[in-house]
Amino acid sequence: MQPPRRPGRPIQRDLRPPGAVVYERLSDPILITRAKDGDRRALGVLCERHAPRVERLARHLVSNPEDAQDAAQESLAKLVRNIRQFRGESQFTTWLHRLVVNTCHDVAQRQRTRTHEPLLEDTRAAPERTDTVGLREELHAALAELPATQARVVVLKHALDLSFEQVAEVALEPGVRVVARKRVTEEDCAGHFPGNPIMPGVKMVEALAQAGAVAVLSEEENRGRLALFAGIDDVRFKRIVRPGDELTLECTLETVRGPIGRGKARATVGGELAVRGTLTFAVGEAPE
Repeated sequence: MQPPRRPGRPIQRDLRPPGAVVYERLSDPILITRAKDGDRRALGVLCERHAPRVERLARHLVSNPEDAQDAAQESLAKLVRNIRQFRGESQFTTWLHRLVVNTCHDVAQRQRTRTHEPLLEDTRAAPERTDTVGLREELHAALAELPATQARVVVLKHALDLSFEQVAEVALEPGVRVVARKRVTEEDCAGHFPGNPIMPGVKMVEALAQAGAVAVLSEEENRGRLALFAGIDDVRFKRIVRPGDELTLECTLETVRGPIGRGKARATVGGELAVRGTLTFAVGEAPE
């Protein structure tokens, strides 16, 4: 005869408080499952964990450092878009390796199709005069051969000893190029994100478009007209921009056909690239 079983005492165990999951400690399979279910935090941790591996592989496969960086960022963007396509039939690192290799191949293909115009060698003989008056006359003659805007840049840099940043502040070539500056404020970053304000990418693109409009509308034939932002291609975001940063916005127009034009645009912070892309614009009549 067995003694009667004593009732067990329930074990008091506090439930895990909500939000106590430490994502950085989760394994890849768990992060992947959560990411497929729409957990953006899990997807972000997964990207941060494998970003160094992706960047090393991209640098190994692509010779140009800037193209390698673009390939790495494009690979991580594909990871975000295609995470639901990972079926677990192979290791996640193997799947990611193939994704990066294919992306680097595409970037290398685009690199090979670029057109490069060689610089022509200057074969003119150097002047032999060394007297000050003669050198001044040579300088004036050389400046007279340059467009007025380019001559102004030479004078500002070499005669007035301004830095390139200071020259850029006053350099405007109507219909060709413009450089502008914008101090990023708290208002520019409002709501994105609370407690960690950063300037949204769409606002950086809009700032570039406004700078480009200055170059377009400064032409005499476009005065009083309206520049419309038609699109942006090949956009790449390179760094986070926060309140207090100063954006240097540069737009160089490349092609203009009728009312439609395209130009290269880039924004930097302290010389570090923040965003770049190709702008498309249209010039129309301003409303009455």
